[in-house]
Formats: sequence, C-alpha cells, structure tokens
Amino acid sequence: MKNLTVESKIRSEYNCSIIDFFQKCIDQKMDAHEIAALIDCSVSNLRRIARKYKFTFHRPEPSPMLSQSAEFLTNSITVNNFLSRRWIQQSSFVTA
Repeated sequence: MKNLTVESKIRSEYNCSIIDFFQKCIDQKMDAHEIAALIDCSVSNLRRIARKYKFTFHRPEPSPMLSQSAEFLTNSITVNNFLSRRWIQQSSFVTA
C-alpha cells in the first residue's frame, strides 16, 4: 500500500483544499507546530507545503499608530510625545 502524502492526507481527511485547511487552522490561532502535530508531519514539511501554495503562517496583528494613543494626545510632556511638538513658546527665546 502506498503511503499518503501530507497534501493528499489533508484533502481526504478534512475535505477541503490545502489553503482552506491552513486558513481554518490560523483562524483557530494555531501555530505551525500545532498544525504539524495535528496532521502528523514535521514542521519543515508543513512549511515546505505552505511555500508551495504561497501561504504564510505569520500574520501579525496591525499595531495602532502612536498618534492615536491617549498618552500621545495629553497636554503634558510624556515619553511618547516630547519630540512631537513645540513645548516652549517662541517668545521665551528672545533676549533683550
């Protein structure tokens, strides 16, 4: 009996395409090690298959812009906003 490849195993056991299977796993917040354990293959083999289908497991959450932070928008000087605006009035630099 011929052994099933990982790709054919995913198609037959989960009745979906490789991309759909990977996306479902990512939606469940699984990492590459957990997916590899689920389908009983090595992580390197899983990553090779993902590259073949142009799929990446690393989808970082977008980080909010600093200018949207409440700390940045305060009227007092903080570590987050001290370089962003002029804190001294221009007239205070004028000497007689």
